[in-house]
Amino acid sequence: MAKLVLEHVTKKYDVFTAVRDFSLEVADGEFVSLLGPSGCGKTTLLRSIAGFFPITSGRITVGERTVSEPDRSIYLGPEERNLGMVFQSYAVWPHMTVFDNIAYPLKLRKKNRGEISEKAGRVLTMLNLETQANKKPSELSGGQQQRTALGRALVMEPDALLLDEPLSNLDAKLRDRMRFELKEIQRTLNLTIVYVTHDQDEAMAVSDRIVLMNQGEVQQLSAPRTLFDAPENLFCAQFVGQSNSYFGRVESVSADRASALVRIADTDCGPVAVRLAPREREHSETVSENQAVHVVVRYHNIRVSSTQVPDSIEGTVIVGTYLGIYMQYEIETAIGRMIVQTDADTVLQEQQTVYLSLNHVHLFRAETGE
Repeated sequence: MAKLVLEHVTKKYDVFTAVRDFSLEVADGEFVSLLGPSGCGKTTLLRSIAGFFPITSGRITVGERTVSEPDRSIYLGPEERNLGMVFQSYAVWPHMTVFDNIAYPLKLRKKNRGEISEKAGRVLTMLNLETQANKKPSELSGGQQQRTALGRALVMEPDALLLDEPLSNLDAKLRDRMRFELKEIQRTLNLTIVYVTHDQDEAMAVSDRIVLMNQGEVQQLSAPRTLFDAPENLFCAQFVGQSNSYFGRVESVSADRASALVRIADTDCGPVAVRLAPREREHSETVSENQAVHVVVRYHNIRVSSTQVPDSIEGTVIVGTYLGIYMQYEIETAIGRMIVQTDADTVLQEQQTVYLSLNHVHLFRAETGE
């Protein structure tokens, strides 16, 4: 496997910029996911790395080779880059057996029959497909078809593997199992992987680092836990995880910088006490009185009590939904409706009065979202 480096990559279509000044270094053996909403540029970027789309400017390097640099008129086609690609639609040949699908890249490279048999056989065994070798794709499950597509990419021993939402067509249970299988294969083979998904749970499960994108630009590049616990801007906080978001103004910050009083706009209630998240505590000296902010609190960081507690907000339960490992409630409060997650054993009744405490709250400047 090899290191993959993107330097100031931009991809334009006439007046539309799909990817803007994108830089990323993927270490040898690292698993990096490109995450973001539809239309954010992640698939365009992946296909530019693969060589299907020429970039407008910047440079892409695989190992020691520059594979794309328009300023120097360098552009290697997909077949010259030695990168494996797995598509969302699998794209396995329906008229070929599993063995022939996996062996196809080796046949294109005119490898001898013995080498083809040995390498394809090894991949079949690694992916637990040896008993399916003589079947056609129509005889396989979705997971087996996906593993066949993955095997076809692996058999050519690529410098890096590019995966474009490869699990999106699978059912939920199979998708979860394939995540673990994919991560195990990556670790076993020390694969360098760039993985595109819009599913944040998927990105969290498999990635060493996540690149969160929006409108063709990087919003945050970090480890999954950092992205979740310490979002760098309002977009990151609202996209990753499930959050309630309000606009307000800061009235004061506590002496220990651990909490603040925020008056939520367009309400008649008094200031709301919030416990700041660790990152906000570190930067709380930048928070000033009367500053306009966005207040973001995740569903699971709201504590619910049936009795009044200090600095809590009174609310009325509107509806509850049982979701297996937790309950989700919609609660009407003086600052608007809040969605709250509790453990499955916490049972609240409709129209019940409850008291909410806001913990691990993120504050972002209203004018910039930072």
